[in-house]
Amino acid sequence: MKSSKGSKRYLFAGTALACAAIAFGLAPMPISQTGELIAIVRNSAPAQTIADLAYDIAGVRAGERDVPHVFLASLPADLATMQASALRKDMFVAMILPLVLRANDEIAANRARLMEIIERVNADAKLAAEDRLWLIAIGERYHTDPSNLAELARRIDVVPPSLALAQAVEESGWGTSRFAHQGNALFGQRASIGAAETEGLAPSQRGSGENFRVRAYGDLGEAVRSYTHNLNTHAAYARFRAERARRRAADKPLDGHDLAGTLLRYSERGDAYVQTLRQLIRSNRLADFDKARLGDPFAEPASKPAI
Repeated sequence: MKSSKGSKRYLFAGTALACAAIAFGLAPMPISQTGELIAIVRNSAPAQTIADLAYDIAGVRAGERDVPHVFLASLPADLATMQASALRKDMFVAMILPLVLRANDEIAANRARLMEIIERVNADAKLAAEDRLWLIAIGERYHTDPSNLAELARRIDVVPPSLALAQAVEESGWGTSRFAHQGNALFGQRASIGAAETEGLAPSQRGSGENFRVRAYGDLGEAVRSYTHNLNTHAAYARFRAERARRRAADKPLDGHDLAGTLLRYSERGDAYVQTLRQLIRSNRLADFDKARLGDPFAEPASKPAI
């Protein structure tokens, strides 16, 4: 969603956020009664808007607070001008974490259905026609044979928030990169080979003979969904999926720090890239967010949130 003159548009979900928006002096657009996204516009500094609507990040870290349903369409233009680096980092996490959790919730819903189907197949129960059709559709989406349920289970799974946040931080420079602001590109994904010349954003510096472009997105949510889908389908990340499945089978938590070690092919930097991700996870305590969850979108806020 593009900004209009003198204002910046952000996306939110649920009636509770609209009530909070009114309390904060915002002007909400008509609210969807089906829980669909609504837009809220404020004629002030974008970063201040996010600061007003940010949540208690310390409470989220401690597992005492859920993450509110606040979904940005794009990053604030003045994010890079903020002087307090600790606040800027907390704001970036506050902006990206809800998007990651929402994408994971969508994946988890499909995984839950797949697990139910697998249970029925293992029990020699006949699948309903709607389940067979669903498997065909989900197999096409995840680029695998719909009859290969084990491979589908490896692919349809969540990405640890700590890992997603670390990659967003590294690839977007804490949300300050040109790609992040001009194309909502948080994860440095390249435009597909053979794409139109106008698709994506060209880096200012490319090696001799290189003509790749960074893929652009209509909004941040689209970028996050593309990132999770990339890890879940691309051949380069089969090791990531295999290790994640191994941890699932061993009833171990999905540890972003450990799983980062499987992403040697995400960057040309290889092991150095992995070590950077792990350092970001450790130094910024991003593992604190691996157990974070979205709260009730219709719950009334107890008080004005504070970052």
